[in-house]
Amino acid sequence: MPLRVLTFVLLLCALLPQPARALDPAKSFHHYVRDSWSVQEGMPQISAVAIAQTPDGYIWIATQSGVSRFDGVGFQTFSPSNEPAIPHPVTTSLAVDPEGALWIGTRGGMAVLRDGRFHEVPWAGDGMAPMINGLDLGADGTVWAATSSGAARVRGGALRPLP
Repeated sequence: MPLRVLTFVLLLCALLPQPARALDPAKSFHHYVRDSWSVQEGMPQISAVAIAQTPDGYIWIATQSGVSRFDGVGFQTFSPSNEPAIPHPVTTSLAVDPEGALWIGTRGGMAVLRDGRFHEVPWAGDGMAPMINGLDLGADGTVWAATSSGAARVRGGALRPLP
């Protein structure tokens, strides 16, 4: 019987909640390494409209000067001036789908980065492509867009307005 009691006490001690020890409470915050990035470190603009991370580890930042890829050290910016598939330099929204593709909403339409290549997503509605105000993914992986002309979704490789 004493062995059972000892086992029970040890098991109980192991299951009791323990305080998290991620930070040393004896150190103040300024003892820890922290970095910030701004225009001086290569960010194209000081304002970020949206941030997303792709499965390859890159962090993508939507700005008014394009979409920037951050690798932990530096930035590389993509806009119509160096990537013609991006329809407008003002990037408004980002989303990453289950396959790891990065969807990019801009003031003048949409693009997708899939398998290392940018592709413009054609607008299947009337007139010019609208401003993309926001992107979201449905449970089934459908890409939904809130546009300046209403809701739309990607279907058949194009952005189509909802009826």
